[in-house]
Amino acid sequence: ALLARQWDFDFGDESLLAEFGKAVKDGLQVGKASYRVVIVPSSITLRATTLDLLESFAAKGGRVIFIGQVPTRMEGKTSAHIGQFLKQAELLEEKKLAKLFPKLEKSIDRPFRLRTQSQGNIYACERLLKDGRKLWFFANLAREEVKTALAIKSAGSLQQWDLVTGDINDYPVSKTGAGLQ
Repeated sequence: ALLARQWDFDFGDESLLAEFGKAVKDGLQVGKASYRVVIVPSSITLRATTLDLLESFAAKGGRVIFIGQVPTRMEGKTSAHIGQFLKQAELLEEKKLAKLFPKLEKSIDRPFRLRTQSQGNIYACERLLKDGRKLWFFANLAREEVKTALAIKSAGSLQQWDLVTGDINDYPVSKTGAGLQ
């Protein structure tokens, strides 16, 4: 659902979070990456280290959203502690997933806007290159051309890569004070 709405994300592994994660002002830092929102999918149990990190993250202004079945156990055992945290976290039923996207829009300033009539066919991914430049990759998964309007809050250029023919062509853009269109 996130990819189909052009929301890039990273998976959080509880072992890596315990070793490299820390709550900072308005964010969760894991190594060099930082996050303003953590989405916890349906689960039964969390590690105590994960719960402690999520509590600290929320206390510093981070947003924690549980989707679907919420965990009732910590380290595999029933826990009142996790129940207390869930009272202050955001809970969202899987069947009401559409309500997630306005929540994300309020918390995260997206670097681009993509308008199309068939959003479910365009996937997006952002990567930071070693030299500091950002690379956005947009993929049309439909078998036909999809008309889109894209605005990127950045300078640079756009290219169209045809994975069938191997052709790479510059894509015409308009440069504005806010970026590329």
